[in-house]
Amino acid sequence: MEEVCERLLAAFEHVAANRPAPGPDRQRIEQVRVHLPALLPAFRSLRRRNIYVPSERAGHRVMESVTRLITHQLELKINQAKSAVARSQARTFLGFSFSAGPRASV
Repeated sequence: MEEVCERLLAAFEHVAANRPAPGPDRQRIEQVRVHLPALLPAFRSLRRRNIYVPSERAGHRVMESVTRLITHQLELKINQAKSAVARSQARTFLGFSFSAGPRASV
């Protein structure tokens, strides 16, 4: 992800050096530059995300839309071995998992 962020910054600086006309959203490069400090941490944090939804059906729907966003719009690869739709009790995140019942733990 660091490489992606570095390439994004390099591409941004290349475009800025060319003094482009406003883009389709009518924003100038100077206006976009203001938002970069907030956007880069969000890109960096994309590699470790769990999304919790109320049902398996919703999980499959969200997985499909997030996969489409990451692969088509951001043009990044997804590690399918680490991606799944499953109950929260069956998955771990940073060594922790959620469980319910008499021996509930986080």
